[in-house]
Amino acid sequence: MASQSIPEVTFAGVAFNSLRGRSVIVTGGASGIGADIVRGFAAQGCTVGFLDRDAAAGEALAAKLDQVHFKACDVVDVAALKLAMAALLELTGGADVLVNNVANDQRHVLEEVTAEY
Repeated sequence: MASQSIPEVTFAGVAFNSLRGRSVIVTGGASGIGADIVRGFAAQGCTVGFLDRDAAAGEALAAKLDQVHFKACDVVDVAALKLAMAALLELTGGADVLVNNVANDQRHVLEEVTAEY
């Protein structure tokens, strides 16, 4: 059996397996680190779907990139999240990679954190 060559991408002097042609889903992808993650996967030739609650920023980013799809969604709304993820999975053909980048940086002292939080 002949060995199959896996295309590589070099970043910062290190060779990685190429993700070209793969599908990627990113949460919290409209700005900051999330937007750079979206740009990075798109630059490698991936089909990218991302969601964020900032519709204007998400739509603007998706409009600038090829094979990138955006759905506005606040991940704390589980019903909306399910709909957005279903739409992105259909648009991207599935998910080979999932990046859970969305975050909440509300800081509280322990005594202020409730069970509902």
